[in-house]
Amino acid sequence: MNFKDIKGNWNLLKYKLKQQYANLSDEDLIFGEGNEDEFWRRLQKKIGKTKEQIVDELKGIQKSKFTKNKNTMNKSAINKTLWLSGLVTGALIGAYLYKNKDDFGPQKEKLNSLLGDFQSIIGDLKSKLLEAKSEGLEATKSALQTAKDKIEKVK
Repeated sequence: MNFKDIKGNWNLLKYKLKQQYANLSDEDLIFGEGNEDEFWRRLQKKIGKTKEQIVDELKGIQKSKFTKNKNTMNKSAINKTLWLSGLVTGALIGAYLYKNKDDFGPQKEKLNSLLGDFQSIIGDLKSKLLEAKSEGLEATKSALQTAKDKIEKVK
């Protein structure tokens, strides 16, 4: 497995490694051209496996990525994920603009207007998020009650 193989799928590989080995830090998983030997030494030391064993594991992760069904997340989960990422992005942009509003000179009034709009949007998104959370709780309660009823029927 070479640098090009790893680089193309590094985010997935890094995520899977961190799931499997809790002792790995972000610093342990810094991988780039020129520091490949150092990278492998860090992983070998932290994981306690040889480079070949680690490479085999990474190949297995890559293989499973391509053989799994790509529709593992339902549309609802994808929509919620996209919605939340939009919310976070908007909040970060708003915070950045607010923090640096004096540095933008003549556009200050326009930025203040945009910040007001962002605050309004974030308020709306917050209420929608709370609403989605309660819907999820209700669905979970309903599923648990159904399971409980089925268990009672079996008894």
